[in-house]
Amino acid sequence: MTTAPIPAEIELLLEQVARKRDGFRFFTQAPLETVAVLFEAPPAVIARTREYLKDPERREQLTEALLRARLATTRERRAATHTMPSAPRVLGPEEVIDELEGFPAGRNFLLKAPPETLAVLLEVPPTIIFKARALLERGGH
Repeated sequence: MTTAPIPAEIELLLEQVARKRDGFRFFTQAPLETVAVLFEAPPAVIARTREYLKDPERREQLTEALLRARLATTRERRAATHTMPSAPRVLGPEEVIDELEGFPAGRNFLLKAPPETLAVLLEVPPTIIFKARALLERGGH
């Protein structure tokens, strides 16, 4: 039996998942709403993809697509590393707040999302997330 091709919106989602460190584990284990915000994807697409993972044929198909996306991402990173070396990203609490302004939920996401999710998303230690929350709660920034 031939499995239908992966829908385009799921392919795009897998590309986003491949770009994040521990993206697949996060995708499968985090709450649906948190995954939707992190990967900027409709919750219905997240739920559909998770359902596909329960079917052995679809799971194999999705795994192959994810590996292709991860390989492409690795190549992109290597190319960027060779052409443009950059310093490690260091964000303080104020920069974390500024960074999240670009997200649909913005400050609310910073205050309500699990700190581990935010730490992975922004690639900062959880202590910076707690400091940014405290800054917002005090009315700063």
